[in-house]
Amino acid sequence: MPQSIDRFAAAGIDLADLSADQHAVLSTLSADEVDTLVSIKRRFDNAGGDTEAHSETDPKPGHTGVIFW
Repeated sequence: MPQSIDRFAAAGIDLADLSADQHAVLSTLSADEVDTLVSIKRRFDNAGGDTEAHSETDPKPGHTGVIFW
């Protein structure tokens, strides 16, 4: 598993519902990019209430767009 994917998992970010293409993109992120996304995720988590995750199902079967926090 690529190191960037491991770092998301270590930060408690569940990527299980992402597509293979989305995993491929995340696996190419630099350490600084992963740190930035993890930091943003933590801020959303700390904000609570008004900041919630959203998903949208694509009309094509099996495709879902997800903001992963």
